[in-house]
Amino acid sequence: MKLLSIFACILGLLKLSECFIPKACHRDQRKKSLVQQDRTFLFASKPEETITDDFILKSLKDRQKAISHGIGRRYITRTQKGFLNVHSKPTDPYDVENIVSQLTEDQIVTSTGSSKGDWIPHDAGGWSISKFGGFTWLEPIEE
Repeated sequence: MKLLSIFACILGLLKLSECFIPKACHRDQRKKSLVQQDRTFLFASKPEETITDDFILKSLKDRQKAISHGIGRRYITRTQKGFLNVHSKPTDPYDVENIVSQLTEDQIVTSTGSSKGDWIPHDAGGWSISKFGGFTWLEPIEE
C-alpha cells in the first residue's frame, strides 16, 4: 500500500513537470513563441494592442523630432530682479494678467513643448520668455 502511494506521488510529479519542461517535439514551437514574445510588447492600458518594430521606430522618430524642437531641453534661469514670470500663455512679457508663478535665479526648468518665438513652455507650469530686451532669461544648458 505504501509503495502504491509513493508511485502515485511520483506519477503526479511527472505529470506536473510536463507543464514546465517542454517535450522535444514542442521545443521548436516553444522557441518560436519566446522569440515572438521578445519582439511583441503589450500596452499596460490596452492589452489587446501590441507594439511592433514599426511602432517603436515611429516613436523614436517622434522623440528625435521633439528634441530637435527643444522639447526636453533644460534651461537655467537668469534674472535681473531676482525672478522671471511664468505666464499661462505666450503673449507679452509685460502682461501681468496671466502670470501663474515665478522662477528664481539659477532655477532649472525643462521644456515641455515646442517654443513659440522666444517663449518656452516648461515644467514649472507655463511659459517664460527666453530672450527679451537684449537679455537671456532662460539660458540653455549644454549637456
